[in-house]
Amino acid sequence: MKHLLLALLITIFCPSLAKAQTKDTVRVMVYNLLNFPDGSTICSTTNAIQGRVDTLQKILEYVQPDVLMVCELQHALGGLSILNNALNTNGKTNYRMVTYQANQSGFSSLNNAFYYNSDKLIFDNAPVILTDLRDINVYQMEVVNPDTTASRATIDFMVGHLKAGSYITNEERRDRACDSIRAFVDAFPTERNIVLGGDFNMYSGTEAGFVTLTSGKYPFRDPINAPTNWQTIPSWNFMHTQSTRSSRSINCGATGGLDDRFDLLLTSDPVLQGTNHVQYLASTYDVIGNNGSTYNDNINDLTNTSPEPRAILDALYYMSDHLPVVLELEVTHPTTIAVRTLAKAELGLHLYPNPAGEQLTIQHHLSDTKKVYWEINDMLGRTIQSNRLSSTQQLLDISQLPQGVYSLTLSTATEKQQKTFVKR
Repeated sequence: MKHLLLALLITIFCPSLAKAQTKDTVRVMVYNLLNFPDGSTICSTTNAIQGRVDTLQKILEYVQPDVLMVCELQHALGGLSILNNALNTNGKTNYRMVTYQANQSGFSSLNNAFYYNSDKLIFDNAPVILTDLRDINVYQMEVVNPDTTASRATIDFMVGHLKAGSYITNEERRDRACDSIRAFVDAFPTERNIVLGGDFNMYSGTEAGFVTLTSGKYPFRDPINAPTNWQTIPSWNFMHTQSTRSSRSINCGATGGLDDRFDLLLTSDPVLQGTNHVQYLASTYDVIGNNGSTYNDNINDLTNTSPEPRAILDALYYMSDHLPVVLELEVTHPTTIAVRTLAKAELGLHLYPNPAGEQLTIQHHLSDTKKVYWEINDMLGRTIQSNRLSSTQQLLDISQLPQGVYSLTLSTATEKQQKTFVKR
């Protein structure tokens, strides 16, 4: 208490001695990898190209993302291949992959995954939003603060792959998935730093799903504030992300050249406005390889005047029918002293499955459970259930909880750790 009081007095009366705020950047990339890694022969027996991890490595080496969110990953081994053969290469060992979660929403052959630069980010939690097709995966992260005594900025990254197709039934399914995202986000008691990315397969900003995402209690924003009829305005051709190929279908990819903005990165208001330690850096939103000069053409056509080297344009052509989208975030590290006496890695709170149905398992690393308590709260902060833990791995009956988002807090006399879970 004396140290806290002293720090407060120094900040008030001797501002020159107060801690200076430090800053860092986080480069975010989302990429639909197109049936990775095995390819597909559903459309043709001759168009499957396997072993594209070396192609992906060239692209990632060029982009240098701190966060990589991917769609259309076929299995866990493919995910590990990205980590070991496309990210942690040329002497790098700092990338991590969040534990692979196979799709729980019904369509199991195409999954999402998340990778991060562990020099900059710390993984916290990974709840899942269920839809009628594919999961929306949520990755709740903390930003490494050089001041280890101070608290950390937090960012939620969300990645999804919505239903493709131009029929009204396809649009309706996209909107239902966006309804699920909206319900998850709006259930939080306060607005959070969020970056939402993925292959949304939307043809304009007037689609019901896009309207759902950009409205509600905590709306998402388009960082480049594109017009809703982006598809028909030539000056906005630089935002198109599909297709990289005009006529050749590889791995059942789309053709027709670059003419659709299917892949997006959206942010919450705090990120766009920088009100909570994290801010989108203006003019960093970029579709890699596309500056608007290859409308309806191949990404690697000689008419492409983008600054990317020719080898990268070729890699983009062969890797996927989609282009990666990137943006950068500036993080202003908090200077407030953290109320944290035990590292999260030591406490080791883990909840599974997440989402949960009738039961939820609590797992932690504390050997003495005599004075360890758990508490479940709804997103309004109301306590729903609480009790003392009886073991290091305990099964909770949550069958009576309504569907929704909840937090579970594990606490001792001096330490606390909280994680979010979804009751389905």
